Amino acid sequence: MELALRKLEYTEAGAITKRGCLHVVPGEHTRTGEKVAVGNVTGELRVFGANKTNNSLEDAYRVPAFNQSPVECMRLAVVPDKDRVAIFVGGKSSAEEHGDVRAFSKRSKTPFIDFTTRMSDPVSHLDVYQHDLFAATDGYFNHFYNCQEERGSFAPPHEINDVSYISMDGILYPVLGCEDRLLRVLGDSTADDGGDGFGNAKETVFEVELPGKPRCLLPFNELGQPRKELLYGTRDGRLGLTAISRTKIRQRFCHPNEKKKGSIDTLAVYDLDEDGLLEIVVGRSDGKVDVFRTERGSTQPTLCAQHEFSESISSVSCGKVGSEQHHDIMLATYSGRIISLNTDNDPLSQSLPSPSGKKKKEIAGDSVQRMEALRKEIAALEAEVNAKKKECADELTKESSAVEYIAEPYVEFHDDFSFQEGDANYLLVIESQVALDFILLRSDTTMDILDVEKNTLLPSQCAPDHENKTLVSYTFRCQANTRRVEFKLRPIEGQEGNLSVLVSPSAPLNKMKVARELTYPIKPLCLHSIVHVDESDR
Repeated sequence: MELALRKLEYTEAGAITKRGCLHVVPGEHTRTGEKVAVGNVTGELRVFGANKTNNSLEDAYRVPAFNQSPVECMRLAVVPDKDRVAIFVGGKSSAEEHGDVRAFSKRSKTPFIDFTTRMSDPVSHLDVYQHDLFAATDGYFNHFYNCQEERGSFAPPHEINDVSYISMDGILYPVLGCEDRLLRVLGDSTADDGGDGFGNAKETVFEVELPGKPRCLLPFNELGQPRKELLYGTRDGRLGLTAISRTKIRQRFCHPNEKKKGSIDTLAVYDLDEDGLLEIVVGRSDGKVDVFRTERGSTQPTLCAQHEFSESISSVSCGKVGSEQHHDIMLATYSGRIISLNTDNDPLSQSLPSPSGKKKKEIAGDSVQRMEALRKEIAALEAEVNAKKKECADELTKESSAVEYIAEPYVEFHDDFSFQEGDANYLLVIESQVALDFILLRSDTTMDILDVEKNTLLPSQCAPDHENKTLVSYTFRCQANTRRVEFKLRPIEGQEGNLSVLVSPSAPLNKMKVARELTYPIKPLCLHSIVHVDESDR
């Protein structure tokens, strides 16, 4: 049975959001409702509550979680002895330049936990269970108890992509998803102190090889329940479920990516159709959202709903946000848009917002009033922007009368350069918060530029320049409002070099053009991938 979903755009987070930095916070009481917590790259934490009168999200509070440092990760956890859910955020303290973890309630602007981990890099991966805090940078893991005692640490040989834990017989075992296609299950942190577990947190007790590089991990259970199974999403777009016990590791399923969709960057589980079984919500780097239904006795989940957006999905979370009668899949996109896919498919059941804030059954009349209110709002915003532009221009004129200078505008880019094993090529994804003007690809080693169907770029190939060690040179002109582009590249094995990419955002007429250079190394064994089992006999 297909699951019908209705799209509703709520608001914006105010800035770019990183992976996993949106969560629906359950309400302790029915009357308080469920709120939406979002962290962005400016270090701000915003908690929204639903205004059910006009179907919008309004700020419950907003607070700088980290001063001018990005919110790198976010987790929800049940606070011991208080039976309420807290919002844990990880990042970097600008004052001490150490990785920090802070915890907020959904009502308070002041963190009730402010813990400095003493790790030199930002805390980019996080999980929490009662008094146990599992924190990791991209290359180092730490287990803390009660935000005071360090119970274990581990430095894997490859980059950490996500952190979780499993529980066996009441004992917690940290799990690291690493870039070398392994899930590393670390030992019991209390084993050195006479615990009942096996191993210790400074060593790996299990290594689970996955079919692809894990991008995100999620326990396959509801919040606060014991964890026995872990969902994982890979860089090559596969979805899998693994069960880990003391005696064996069992792969419950691995759903293939036959349609070559983007990497799985975020996951959520929730009972959307209230049948007692959890649905799996998948957010991908190419803007696709898939909903899988799990069934008793079935070895593979079945796709029951899908939706596509124009930018990558950075976070998904589920709950009852807009209404007590319907469920919402809350999404955060790369640029910070907050969108709902809800199970209410009747447009009459949720009236459109009107300027007066009153619900109306007549959609036609309400739409006219809404459009008029929007026109007035747009006109007021345009006037405000023009006044601000004039103010900034006057200040620049005064300052430039003494000294002439050029101020380079800073534009945030998201880029990903990854090897696609099945196609034996590299996928380069570039995403911007503003529209792109042109992109220049230059390489000092030979490679082929392959066609990408979804691209609307206008290519222009330049002749090789051997004097400047340029063997490949392409210029791509972007169509209007292009913010995300993909390139497929196939280098020649054995040739070492660098790929240089110049990205130029659109600029108004008579304004200075700027570009940012991104560089990617091309290794001699660039078409090889790591394996952990000898496959020479195959």
